[in-house]
Amino acid sequence: MSMFVLLAMLVLQTQAPSPSKEPVLNEVGKLKLQNVSQRIELAQLKFQAAQREYEAARGDLLKLLDELKVDGYTLKLETLSYQKDPVKK
Repeated sequence: MSMFVLLAMLVLQTQAPSPSKEPVLNEVGKLKLQNVSQRIELAQLKFQAAQREYEAARGDLLKLLDELKVDGYTLKLETLSYQKDPVKK
């Protein structure tokens, strides 16, 4: 059970009991809590996977840019062409 569900159940249990019958979380409520919790966990996993993919792609780009370096030229990513470096005096 995820942390979210545990926290939600704790909040429900620690609410002040009514003078009459104590409220009971029905099965539908439990399933809804579990569903929302699982959606959050799934979103977190997707985010982490996307973060790893981003880092891998970024690393690949930096490696490729290093391989494409040509002395005396700058690779312009806007035009995907080399531009001669200005001559330093």
